[in-house]
Amino acid sequence: MSTNKTDDIRHDVLVAVQDKLNEELVPTNLSEKDEYGVETLAVVLEDSTVEGYDATAEFFFYPYEDGDELQHFTSLITISDELYENTIQELCACVSGINSYMPAEGFAIDFVSRSLIFKHTYVMPVDLDASAMQENVELAISMSLQTVGEYGYLLAEVNDGMRTAESVLKLFVP
Repeated sequence: MSTNKTDDIRHDVLVAVQDKLNEELVPTNLSEKDEYGVETLAVVLEDSTVEGYDATAEFFFYPYEDGDELQHFTSLITISDELYENTIQELCACVSGINSYMPAEGFAIDFVSRSLIFKHTYVMPVDLDASAMQENVELAISMSLQTVGEYGYLLAEVNDGMRTAESVLKLFVP
């Protein structure tokens, strides 16, 4: 499939996802392509992934070249953009521990932006038709949101000093 055709399908998929989210009254913004040709669908997740936190999500495809057989779709969810010096070591330990128990790790601390994030990149064939690509993208988004909803609050509580890494990690050991 040509690069232009795949780029058109990618754009249409992001617009379709945006439309679905807007129907659910979820605030979104689809950016113009940046200098690398990447469009980003930004989403405000008001109290919907981690209670008490207004998370933000960015969904996008990485650039690719003609001849590539695989493409990469990324979910980047910022759970908290405030990290606290008095809990950062506990948070690091907890992120590492949770990631070791999860089938698709993705929690991280971005020390540049000082944020607690979840990042997952989903790999799929480049030559998917629009329907199959949208199905894969919706699956990737759903998995990311579910993972953050299921575990993100534990990390947020460690960040806020309400839990220790040890108390969280005990939840994963029978």
